[in-house]
Amino acid sequence: MSRKVLIYMTLFGVGTSAFAADFPPGVIHLVAGGPISASASLGADCDAWITEEASHSFTVDVPGDLLFRVESPDDTVLIVADADGGTYCDDDSGEGWSPSLTVPVKGAQGAALDVWVGTYEPSKSSASLFVIGLPDTLESSRVLDVVFGEGFARETIEVEAGGYRSPRRLHGADCTGFVGEEPSFTFRYEAGQPSLRIGVESHVDSTLVVRLPSGRWLCNDDSNHGDRNAAVEVQDPDEGVYAAWAGVYDLEDVVSSVRLVLETGPAQEPDTSLAEPEFLGYGTGFAVSDQGHVVTNEHVVAGCDRLTFRRLGHPEEEAALVQADESVDLALLKDGSRGRPFAPISGRLTDLGQAIGTLGFPGTEEVPSFSTGVVASNRGFEGWIEFTHSAETRSGSSGSAIVDSRGHVVGVVTGRLSSTDSSSTPVNVGYATRAFVLRLFLEGNGVTYSLASGADLPRPWTEIADQAGAYTGVVSCYLR
Repeated sequence: MSRKVLIYMTLFGVGTSAFAADFPPGVIHLVAGGPISASASLGADCDAWITEEASHSFTVDVPGDLLFRVESPDDTVLIVADADGGTYCDDDSGEGWSPSLTVPVKGAQGAALDVWVGTYEPSKSSASLFVIGLPDTLESSRVLDVVFGEGFARETIEVEAGGYRSPRRLHGADCTGFVGEEPSFTFRYEAGQPSLRIGVESHVDSTLVVRLPSGRWLCNDDSNHGDRNAAVEVQDPDEGVYAAWAGVYDLEDVVSSVRLVLETGPAQEPDTSLAEPEFLGYGTGFAVSDQGHVVTNEHVVAGCDRLTFRRLGHPEEEAALVQADESVDLALLKDGSRGRPFAPISGRLTDLGQAIGTLGFPGTEEVPSFSTGVVASNRGFEGWIEFTHSAETRSGSSGSAIVDSRGHVVGVVTGRLSSTDSSSTPVNVGYATRAFVLRLFLEGNGVTYSLASGADLPRPWTEIADQAGAYTGVVSCYLR
């Protein structure tokens, strides 16, 4: 069953209207601030100037959590009051001066919330209020009880595939491709076999997202059988309910149904006594400290037993995985280098139309490519933690740094949306995790990074490309 948020929106001088939207609901543009002190009017323990009436009132039809965030050129304050008299307040928990609050919504349907977007000074400012629903449970529409007997078993099921949602945070999984909001298929497995394989058979490039009974997520784009079908294999599978989303890699691949294949049997251990490590793929990474810390995407390192990092003009070095976060598609590596160049990270917000550039290894791991573009939107496919841009990104670009005209890192490439219009002209839209998310990730892992100076001046792209080339390299993934 689709989970929705009903939002009753009050527009200044226009009245009240209502709309329904899937998670995430989207953005509401408004005027922040007012002549009244929040502490005097609401008894809220925060300094803010607001209007007498709430900026917006929300009615939520399902229990869960709502994430509120404000973006504005000025210092704003966010206040949320629930029907039980509880008041939540935040000033600067988001990026820069942006407030951010996660508010639990409990009880029966129709829970009411009043939201004020105020200003720190007694003035008014334009602002955008982002509202994102955070589903707390996996709701499935179909469960098949499957009991596998002794030895090998196989079952093939016709399921619906594809959709318009990225798996990232919609289902808590950071995977490529596009899937539906609901699982394509859910089934119960009773433990007893050493291996469980779940795969997709389709005529288009497929993707597969699987949630295990433990809550862990597995993803695959192309299995190792020389085709574009996706598959995952679980060793010593747990008993419980498994959920599978069959998706497509590109949005233009519209698929109504595919075959989902479930197989179980003895695990086949390959003879690796004389085998070289199997090369699984590569992405781009960039150094963020002089102590060998390297950042790339989580999906670049997922499933790798061995990782290496090679800068331009330097030999390939073994790299250890320090931390990976699926929810923001970031991974932190560390190699043995010391004292080499590293990237300065911006403390500023990106602006619409702002010029940006990126250096990565699209299509080849030997020759880097530098491309420029602009910030197309300050909201990406995953909401406010991303932005979209027009710089060229292709396979191999994942994990590249997005830099501004000062050479400061403002984001990390995470993916792309490629499509074709009626005139067959390629259209490229890239997605990037924003710099403040990167900073929080590094701080949480104890990395001392360089916060870029706001006094730096714009420079020619040739200089910026040379600077990026000194700290950028290829992250290679191997399976032992």
